[in-house]
Amino acid sequence: MTPRMETITEVTWNPKQPLKRVPGACPSDGWFGKPNPRFIELGPTVLDRETCLLWTKLLIYPMTLSYRDATYKCDTAQVGGRGGWHLPTLHQLMSLLDFDVAGYPKMTPGHPFLIPIAENFYWTSTVYDSAPGDYQIYNYIVKLKSGEVDHANIRPDTKELYSVVCVRGGQTNQGIIFP
Repeated sequence: MTPRMETITEVTWNPKQPLKRVPGACPSDGWFGKPNPRFIELGPTVLDRETCLLWTKLLIYPMTLSYRDATYKCDTAQVGGRGGWHLPTLHQLMSLLDFDVAGYPKMTPGHPFLIPIAENFYWTSTVYDSAPGDYQIYNYIVKLKSGEVDHANIRPDTKELYSVVCVRGGQTNQGIIFP
């Protein structure tokens, strides 16, 4: 069977219509290799044709948040007429970075995101496996400007605050959920 190849010439978004699947938009539709263009803007969202993930184009909340609040904001977000958003896993967030780019930013060239690519770290839902005897709870965080990966304490009694971008589709990695 020959893989289908389709070219997307124009995608429009109507705020009165829910987002719809774009035929031929992702490699799972039979297109193999690096899609060009990689990103398609769909109103307030961005479709990554390489990973088939749908991202919020803007920060879901303009200020930095605790892990608990970040999870809540993504889980309850309604963007582009859709729910089902979540914090990205470490791998999902890292998929936006291009380590072949010299200098900064590490975001894939030509990306349409309107998120600040400053010195901010962004939350992920991936749990960091801490050392034996360390009774703190950590999740990975990623700096989109440099590609730096670190970890942050997510216990409710700590006040570690980082930026939030949400994703739809793919796997979720709901680590620790606090009541």
